[in-house]
Amino acid sequence: MKRLPVDSTMLVSVAYSPDRSLLELEFHGGALYHFFDVPEACFQQLMASDSKGAYFNSNIRNRFRHQLSTAVGQKTK
Repeated sequence: MKRLPVDSTMLVSVAYSPDRSLLELEFHGGALYHFFDVPEACFQQLMASDSKGAYFNSNIRNRFRHQLSTAVGQKTK
């Protein structure tokens, strides 16, 4: 999955895997989240949105199962 940089005050980059319906969001501050069972249309609408943060808050946050991945820039043990 290739992360695409986005112009957003909340998000740094976005990636999507259509075969796994997996949305990956990198937030300012380094947190990297995986959101599961996200329809491709939701990813496309996020990318087309003028405000990625507002779209995330209204349509993704608290609507999909998610998991915090290792924060970007942190080393795993």
